[in-house]
Amino acid sequence: LKFVRRNCACLGLTGCHEAWPHGSIPRLKAEFFGSGKNARCHNVDEADFGGYKVAYGGEESRTLVYVLMAVSLGSAIGFFSYGSTALALLCLASGGAAYHNFPLIETSRPRILANQYGIFIDGLGGFRWSAIDTINLVPIAVRTLTVHEMQLKLRHPLPQSLMVDWRSLPWYRLIMRLPWKMTHDNVIRLKLDVFDQPPEKIGWTITRMWRHYRS
Repeated sequence: LKFVRRNCACLGLTGCHEAWPHGSIPRLKAEFFGSGKNARCHNVDEADFGGYKVAYGGEESRTLVYVLMAVSLGSAIGFFSYGSTALALLCLASGGAAYHNFPLIETSRPRILANQYGIFIDGLGGFRWSAIDTINLVPIAVRTLTVHEMQLKLRHPLPQSLMVDWRSLPWYRLIMRLPWKMTHDNVIRLKLDVFDQPPEKIGWTITRMWRHYRS
């Protein structure tokens, strides 16, 4: 019970140890720094949380990564065969682009999770619903295309808003694609067109959950 209460406190929840049936222990792995209001939850795995999940999807995105990998491999073979500097540069450029976009083919891994505790974003962390001031789904015209962004405006600066911090990435993922960008005015921007669900559905579902759980 002490373990459950400690992890509930890490998520900012009260009385949640009573909600687990038959005294079962939730799968929450956490390290605590400080106590009371200063307690932070740093080492929590996104796989431990259930709820609404969004992953990368789309055949075009995966095909692009596979094409870049093939070009990089072919250029590497050509370089070792002929010693061409142009092929070496092509190998590095295409290989770097494929490595950066590799998460697009990891379609089984959730990138956005939302449940009663809040919203959790891969490579960033988790936020209580009450930490979000507004949520907007914004269509942006780019030449002949329209891309969709979900913009989350935080009430407070990022370090104060995070209840789970996932910004410390393994070294091999430091240059890989992340699903979010942060603006100078405290807005988290999420591009929705690369995910496995329509942008409108993602925006509607998360906005509905925010309105329901924020109070």
